[in-house]
Amino acid sequence: MDNNLLTQMVSSPTRGGNVLDLVFTNRSDYVLSVCNEDLGISDHSMVTCTLAFNCMERHERDQREKEEFAALSLSEMDFERANILLGEADWHAMYLLCSQGGNEEFLELV
Repeated sequence: MDNNLLTQMVSSPTRGGNVLDLVFTNRSDYVLSVCNEDLGISDHSMVTCTLAFNCMERHERDQREKEEFAALSLSEMDFERANILLGEADWHAMYLLCSQGGNEEFLELV
């Protein structure tokens, strides 16, 4: 999963001696804890994650941003200028930056 910039957070068995229930994230610093608990009502353990942010606040913000984005009109976009900017980008340098762990810098450049 590291090739996809994801980290699997569950480290202890969730069914028998196997880790079958998984939690992936691209921001492991947001995951405060991951716990397994056998509730006795399934052959799988319950996996609980404690996150470092309020999911509902983030969901509401994401919804607002999605609605704002949906209101954009691509009919007014300057496609010629966009093509010029994309053609001038040093994609190889951005790839190298990203592959060396500079993900934040890569996103700023993009």
